[in-house]
Amino acid sequence: MMAGLGFGALLAVGLALMVFGAPIRSRDLRDRVAPYVIDRSPSAVQYLERRGSGAGPWTFSNVIRRTVRRLGPTTTELARRSRRAGLGASTQRIQLEIGLCALGAAAAVAALSPLMSITPAAQLAAVATAGVAGGWARVAVLSTAARRRTERIEGELPGVLELMTIAVASGESLPGALHRVARMGSGPLSCELTELTRKHGLGAGLSELLEELDTELGIPGISRWVAQLRAALERGAPIADVLRAQTTDERTRQKHSAMEKAGRQEIAMMFPLVFLILPTTVLFAIWPGILTLNAGVTP
Repeated sequence: MMAGLGFGALLAVGLALMVFGAPIRSRDLRDRVAPYVIDRSPSAVQYLERRGSGAGPWTFSNVIRRTVRRLGPTTTELARRSRRAGLGASTQRIQLEIGLCALGAAAAVAALSPLMSITPAAQLAAVATAGVAGGWARVAVLSTAARRRTERIEGELPGVLELMTIAVASGESLPGALHRVARMGSGPLSCELTELTRKHGLGAGLSELLEELDTELGIPGISRWVAQLRAALERGAPIADVLRAQTTDERTRQKHSAMEKAGRQEIAMMFPLVFLILPTTVLFAIWPGILTLNAGVTP
Protein backbone atom coordinates (compact mmCIF):
# COMPACT_ATOMS: atom_id res chain seq x y z
CA MET A 1 0.00 0.00 0.00
CA MET A 2 2.74 2.44 0.95
CA ALA A 3 4.68 1.58 -2.19
CA GLY A 4 1.64 2.37 -4.34
CA LEU A 5 1.20 5.73 -2.61
CA GLY A 6 4.86 6.52 -3.14
CA PHE A 7 4.70 5.67 -6.84
CA GLY A 8 1.55 7.76 -7.21
CA ALA A 9 3.24 10.74 -5.57
CA LEU A 10 6.23 10.43 -7.89
CA LEU A 11 3.92 10.31 -10.89
CA ALA A 12 2.03 13.38 -9.68
CA VAL A 13 5.27 15.33 -9.20
CA GLY A 14 6.46 14.36 -12.68
CA LEU A 15 3.18 15.43 -14.30
CA ALA A 16 3.26 18.73 -12.40
CA LEU A 17 6.77 19.44 -13.63
CA MET A 18 5.71 18.67 -17.19
CA VAL A 19 2.59 20.84 -17.12
CA PHE A 20 3.68 23.85 -15.05
CA GLY A 21 7.37 23.89 -15.91
CA ALA A 22 7.09 23.65 -19.69
CA PRO A 23 8.41 26.77 -21.42
CA ILE A 24 6.08 28.96 -23.43
CA ARG A 25 6.57 28.42 -27.14
CA SER A 26 8.27 31.49 -28.56
CA ARG A 27 7.43 33.01 -31.93
CA ASP A 28 10.80 34.74 -32.28
CA LEU A 29 12.31 34.53 -35.76
CA ARG A 30 15.63 33.30 -34.36
CA ASP A 31 13.91 30.37 -32.66
CA ARG A 32 12.35 29.30 -35.97
CA VAL A 33 15.48 29.74 -38.10
CA ALA A 34 18.22 28.44 -35.78
CA PRO A 35 17.31 24.70 -35.98
CA TYR A 36 17.67 24.78 -39.78
CA VAL A 37 21.17 26.33 -39.80
CA ILE A 38 22.59 24.46 -36.82
CA ASP A 39 24.86 22.36 -39.05
CA ARG A 40 26.22 25.46 -40.80
CA SER A 41 26.45 28.21 -38.23
CA PRO A 42 28.30 27.84 -34.89
CA SER A 43 26.39 30.86 -33.57
CA ALA A 44 23.13 28.96 -34.14
CA VAL A 45 24.45 26.08 -32.03
CA GLN A 46 25.44 28.45 -29.23
CA TYR A 47 22.09 30.22 -29.40
CA LEU A 48 20.12 26.97 -29.13
CA GLU A 49 22.31 25.77 -26.24
CA ARG A 50 21.76 29.04 -24.36
CA ARG A 51 18.06 28.88 -25.11
CA GLY A 52 17.83 25.25 -23.98
CA SER A 53 19.72 25.90 -20.77
CA GLY A 54 17.69 29.03 -20.02
CA ALA A 55 14.26 27.58 -20.69
CA GLY A 56 13.58 27.33 -16.98
CA PRO A 57 15.41 25.43 -14.26
CA TRP A 58 12.43 23.28 -13.33
CA THR A 59 11.25 22.06 -16.70
CA PHE A 60 10.88 18.32 -17.09
CA SER A 61 13.77 17.97 -19.54
CA ASN A 62 16.11 20.19 -17.52
CA VAL A 63 15.43 18.24 -14.33
CA ILE A 64 16.27 14.98 -16.11
CA ARG A 65 19.42 16.40 -17.68
CA ARG A 66 20.65 17.80 -14.37
CA THR A 67 20.08 14.46 -12.67
CA VAL A 68 21.92 12.56 -15.39
CA ARG A 69 24.74 15.13 -15.34
CA ARG A 70 25.21 14.61 -11.60
CA LEU A 71 24.82 10.83 -11.47
CA GLY A 72 25.92 9.68 -14.92
CA PRO A 73 28.84 10.27 -17.26
CA THR A 74 30.23 13.77 -17.66
CA THR A 75 29.10 16.03 -20.47
CA THR A 76 32.54 15.91 -22.09
CA GLU A 77 32.61 12.13 -22.09
CA LEU A 78 29.12 11.90 -23.57
CA ALA A 79 30.03 14.42 -26.27
CA ARG A 80 33.15 12.44 -27.21
CA ARG A 81 31.27 9.13 -27.32
CA SER A 82 28.53 10.70 -29.43
CA ARG A 83 31.11 12.16 -31.79
CA ARG A 84 32.90 8.85 -32.13
CA ALA A 85 29.59 7.10 -32.79
CA GLY A 86 28.81 9.57 -35.56
CA LEU A 87 25.54 10.72 -34.03
CA GLY A 88 24.16 14.14 -34.85
CA ALA A 89 22.37 14.43 -31.51
CA SER A 90 23.54 17.00 -28.99
CA THR A 91 24.77 16.13 -25.52
CA GLN A 92 21.58 17.49 -23.97
CA ARG A 93 19.47 15.16 -26.08
CA ILE A 94 21.59 12.15 -25.11
CA GLN A 95 21.28 13.07 -21.43
CA LEU A 96 17.53 13.33 -21.88
CA GLU A 97 17.43 9.91 -23.58
CA ILE A 98 19.41 8.38 -20.71
CA GLY A 99 17.00 9.87 -18.18
CA LEU A 100 13.95 8.72 -20.13
CA CYS A 101 15.33 5.18 -20.41
CA ALA A 102 15.90 5.13 -16.66
CA LEU A 103 12.39 6.45 -15.96
CA GLY A 104 10.85 3.99 -18.42
CA ALA A 105 12.57 1.00 -16.84
CA ALA A 106 11.65 2.19 -13.34
CA ALA A 107 8.02 2.77 -14.35
CA ALA A 108 7.79 -0.71 -15.93
CA VAL A 109 9.08 -2.39 -12.78
CA ALA A 110 6.82 -0.19 -10.62
CA ALA A 111 3.82 -1.30 -12.67
CA LEU A 112 4.77 -4.97 -12.31
CA SER A 113 5.84 -4.83 -8.66
CA PRO A 114 2.27 -5.19 -7.22
CA LEU A 115 2.05 -8.53 -9.01
CA MET A 116 5.11 -9.82 -7.16
CA SER A 117 4.78 -11.03 -3.60
CA ILE A 118 7.64 -9.00 -2.13
CA THR A 119 7.89 -6.42 0.60
CA PRO A 120 7.54 -2.67 -0.12
CA ALA A 121 11.22 -2.15 0.64
CA ALA A 122 12.13 -4.79 -1.92
CA GLN A 123 9.79 -3.12 -4.43
CA LEU A 124 11.50 0.23 -3.95
CA ALA A 125 14.90 -1.44 -4.33
CA ALA A 126 13.74 -3.17 -7.53
CA VAL A 127 12.46 0.12 -8.97
CA ALA A 128 15.71 1.92 -8.17
CA THR A 129 17.76 -0.93 -9.63
CA ALA A 130 15.66 -0.94 -12.79
CA GLY A 131 16.13 2.82 -13.20
CA VAL A 132 19.90 2.53 -12.87
CA ALA A 133 19.93 -0.41 -15.27
CA GLY A 134 17.83 1.46 -17.83
CA GLY A 135 20.13 4.47 -17.84
CA TRP A 136 23.22 2.27 -17.92
CA ALA A 137 21.80 0.34 -20.88
CA ARG A 138 21.47 3.54 -22.93
CA VAL A 139 25.04 4.53 -22.06
CA ALA A 140 26.22 1.02 -22.97
CA VAL A 141 24.50 1.22 -26.36
CA LEU A 142 26.19 4.56 -27.04
CA SER A 143 29.59 3.23 -25.95
CA THR A 144 29.20 0.13 -28.13
CA ALA A 145 28.32 2.24 -31.16
CA ALA A 146 31.31 4.50 -30.50
CA ARG A 147 33.68 1.55 -30.09
CA ARG A 148 32.50 -0.15 -33.28
CA ARG A 149 32.79 3.01 -35.35
CA THR A 150 36.24 3.67 -33.88
CA GLU A 151 37.35 0.19 -34.92
CA ARG A 152 36.01 0.79 -38.42
CA ILE A 153 37.88 4.10 -38.66
CA GLU A 154 41.13 2.52 -37.49
CA GLY A 155 40.66 -0.33 -39.95
CA GLU A 156 39.99 2.09 -42.80
CA LEU A 157 42.94 4.36 -42.01
CA PRO A 158 45.74 2.35 -43.74
CA GLY A 159 43.77 2.17 -47.00
CA VAL A 160 43.02 5.89 -46.88
CA LEU A 161 46.68 6.69 -46.27
CA GLU A 162 47.71 4.48 -49.17
CA LEU A 163 45.28 6.18 -51.55
CA MET A 164 46.45 9.59 -50.35
CA THR A 165 50.07 8.55 -50.95
CA ILE A 166 49.27 7.57 -54.54
CA ALA A 167 47.33 10.79 -55.14
CA VAL A 168 50.06 13.05 -53.70
CA ALA A 169 52.81 11.17 -55.53
CA SER A 170 50.84 11.68 -58.77
CA GLY A 171 50.96 15.45 -58.36
CA GLU A 172 47.79 16.18 -56.37
CA SER A 173 47.88 18.75 -53.59
CA LEU A 174 47.03 17.62 -50.09
CA PRO A 175 43.51 19.16 -50.12
CA GLY A 176 42.92 17.64 -53.56
CA ALA A 177 44.10 14.24 -52.35
CA LEU A 178 41.80 14.46 -49.32
CA HIS A 179 38.86 15.38 -51.55
CA ARG A 180 39.60 12.55 -53.99
CA VAL A 181 39.92 9.93 -51.25
CA ALA A 182 36.77 11.17 -49.49
CA ARG A 183 34.86 10.96 -52.76
CA MET A 184 36.06 7.42 -53.50
CA GLY A 185 35.43 5.93 -50.05
CA SER A 186 32.19 5.06 -48.30
CA GLY A 187 33.28 4.29 -44.73
CA PRO A 188 33.10 6.45 -41.60
CA LEU A 189 36.59 7.91 -42.12
CA SER A 190 35.64 8.92 -45.66
CA CYS A 191 32.57 10.68 -44.25
CA GLU A 192 34.79 12.55 -41.80
CA LEU A 193 37.13 13.56 -44.63
CA THR A 194 34.15 14.68 -46.73
CA GLU A 195 33.05 17.01 -43.93
CA LEU A 196 36.64 18.22 -43.53
CA THR A 197 37.00 19.05 -47.22
CA ARG A 198 33.61 20.79 -47.19
CA LYS A 199 34.73 23.08 -44.36
CA HIS A 200 38.04 23.65 -46.10
CA GLY A 201 36.18 24.67 -49.25
CA LEU A 202 34.28 27.24 -47.18
CA GLY A 203 37.56 28.90 -46.16
CA ALA A 204 38.73 27.13 -43.00
CA GLY A 205 42.42 26.31 -42.63
CA LEU A 206 43.47 22.72 -43.28
CA SER A 207 45.80 22.53 -40.27
CA GLU A 208 43.10 23.83 -37.93
CA LEU A 209 40.56 21.38 -39.37
CA LEU A 210 42.92 18.45 -38.84
CA GLU A 211 43.52 19.51 -35.24
CA GLU A 212 39.77 19.84 -34.68
CA LEU A 213 39.21 16.35 -36.12
CA ASP A 214 41.85 14.92 -33.80
CA THR A 215 40.40 16.69 -30.75
CA GLU A 216 36.82 15.60 -31.43
CA LEU A 217 37.53 11.95 -32.24
CA GLY A 218 40.45 11.25 -29.90
CA ILE A 219 41.42 8.07 -31.80
CA PRO A 220 45.12 7.13 -31.46
CA GLY A 221 45.57 6.35 -35.16
CA ILE A 222 44.00 9.64 -36.22
CA SER A 223 46.12 11.48 -33.63
CA ARG A 224 49.35 10.03 -35.06
CA TRP A 225 48.28 10.81 -38.63
CA VAL A 226 47.29 14.40 -37.83
CA ALA A 227 50.43 15.08 -35.78
CA GLN A 228 52.80 13.84 -38.48
CA LEU A 229 50.84 15.52 -41.26
CA ARG A 230 50.78 18.88 -39.46
CA ALA A 231 54.49 18.60 -38.74
CA ALA A 232 55.15 17.93 -42.44
CA LEU A 233 53.04 20.93 -43.46
CA GLU A 234 54.78 23.25 -41.01
CA ARG A 235 58.33 22.10 -41.81
CA GLY A 236 57.88 21.68 -45.56
CA ALA A 237 58.73 17.95 -45.59
CA PRO A 238 57.71 15.82 -48.62
CA ILE A 239 54.08 14.84 -48.00
CA ALA A 240 54.30 11.67 -50.10
CA ASP A 241 57.22 10.28 -48.06
CA VAL A 242 55.47 11.07 -44.79
CA LEU A 243 52.25 9.39 -45.95
CA ARG A 244 54.17 6.36 -47.21
CA ALA A 245 55.90 5.93 -43.86
CA GLN A 246 52.58 6.37 -42.04
CA THR A 247 50.97 3.71 -44.24
CA THR A 248 53.72 1.21 -43.39
CA ASP A 249 53.45 1.95 -39.67
CA GLU A 250 49.67 1.61 -39.65
CA ARG A 251 49.83 -1.67 -41.57
CA THR A 252 52.31 -3.00 -39.03
CA ARG A 253 50.18 -1.87 -36.09
CA GLN A 254 47.12 -3.44 -37.69
CA LYS A 255 48.93 -6.78 -38.03
CA HIS A 256 50.04 -6.67 -34.39
CA SER A 257 46.51 -5.77 -33.31
CA ALA A 258 45.07 -8.66 -35.33
CA MET A 259 47.56 -11.09 -33.75
CA GLU A 260 46.72 -9.85 -30.24
CA LYS A 261 43.02 -10.17 -30.95
CA ALA A 262 43.51 -13.69 -32.29
CA GLY A 263 45.43 -14.60 -29.12
CA ARG A 264 42.63 -13.29 -26.92
CA GLN A 265 40.03 -15.18 -28.96
CA GLU A 266 42.09 -18.37 -28.67
CA ILE A 267 42.13 -18.04 -24.88
CA ALA A 268 38.40 -17.28 -24.86
CA MET A 269 37.73 -20.44 -26.87
CA MET A 270 39.35 -22.51 -24.10
CA PHE A 271 36.57 -21.71 -21.63
CA PRO A 272 33.78 -23.73 -23.30
CA LEU A 273 36.27 -26.49 -24.06
CA VAL A 274 37.47 -26.80 -20.45
CA PHE A 275 34.24 -26.07 -18.60
CA LEU A 276 31.62 -27.59 -20.95
CA ILE A 277 32.93 -30.06 -23.52
CA LEU A 278 35.57 -31.78 -21.38
CA PRO A 279 33.29 -32.37 -18.32
CA THR A 280 30.56 -33.69 -20.61
CA THR A 281 33.01 -36.10 -22.27
CA VAL A 282 34.29 -37.35 -18.92
CA LEU A 283 30.73 -37.77 -17.68
CA PHE A 284 29.76 -39.87 -20.69
CA ALA A 285 32.90 -41.94 -20.18
CA ILE A 286 32.46 -42.73 -16.47
CA TRP A 287 28.67 -42.74 -16.18
CA PRO A 288 28.20 -46.34 -17.39
CA GLY A 289 30.83 -47.52 -14.90
CA ILE A 290 29.07 -45.69 -12.06
CA LEU A 291 25.76 -47.32 -12.99
CA THR A 292 27.40 -50.73 -13.12
CA LEU A 293 28.99 -50.30 -9.69
CA ASN A 294 25.70 -49.14 -8.19
CA ALA A 295 23.93 -52.16 -9.65
CA GLY A 296 26.53 -54.47 -8.11
CA VAL A 297 27.42 -56.10 -11.41
CA THR A 298 31.05 -56.97 -12.02
CA PRO A 299 32.43 -57.64 -15.47
